[in-house]
Amino acid sequence: TQEQISLGGLIFSPKPQQRISIIPLLKDRVDLDPVVWLIQLSRDPEEMVRISAIEALANHQSPAVQRRLAEMARTDQDVDLRRTRLTTLGHTPSAGARRE
Repeated sequence: TQEQISLGGLIFSPKPQQRISIIPLLKDRVDLDPVVWLIQLSRDPEEMVRISAIEALANHQSPAVQRRLAEMARTDQDVDLRRTRLTTLGHTPSAGARRE
């Protein structure tokens, strides 16, 4: 649909605030799979976009979400995001995780 095309444009916007603005629009959608879009946003270069995406992903318990959250807990570039946000969601870095 035209709305989905518009959402797709926002997800790749050069402006982080626009990418963040799409997250509330995705969370409870049934006409598309929000998990796919939220996982994409969880890989964003901007920390606030990643944080917003993982907070939205916390409501989804699919294996893909659990794998992505576990991956972020081990490897996300932001130490505070790994320690604080992901630990709160029940994902902690494994013993082999990268340390800084």
